[in-house]
Amino acid sequence: PSREPLLYYRGCVTRRQIQIILLAEDGSTSDNEGHPIVQYVWGKVWVNNHAHILLPKNRNHKVFLYFLLKGIEAKKIESGSIQKKISQANLSNHNILYPSEAVITTFSRIVSPLWKEWMQSHETIDTLIKQRDELLPLLINGQVSVMPREVNCDLSHD
Repeated sequence: PSREPLLYYRGCVTRRQIQIILLAEDGSTSDNEGHPIVQYVWGKVWVNNHAHILLPKNRNHKVFLYFLLKGIEAKKIESGSIQKKISQANLSNHNILYPSEAVITTFSRIVSPLWKEWMQSHETIDTLIKQRDELLPLLINGQVSVMPREVNCDLSHD
């Protein structure tokens, strides 16, 4: 077992576009399957003091690190009996079998294009949700219409 050196930040505010991995620090630290709560976030972000910000030293390995963290058993890195907590020390002391650079590079070469498509899909979905939320009230109030003027869809007359 070896440890991949990680860069560690907390309380990050940025006005530029970034991609980072977040790991829940306290409270709800694990999902129903017993894995830690891990998020891959991008864009302009604000991270509060209830999350660890993790980045691999080799930035091309972010997606690999995300999946690696998702595979850990949370109970092995949690402490606390009433409120669970994942400390930086617990995370740093957890031994992870880390594959060779060649394996990670191959993984990244295969998965990165798929991951970029996934991210673009989420951005498209977010844009469509925003448009829906802006247009639906106007449609319901009759301020806009999707029907051509030639089509009479007025249901108020029998």
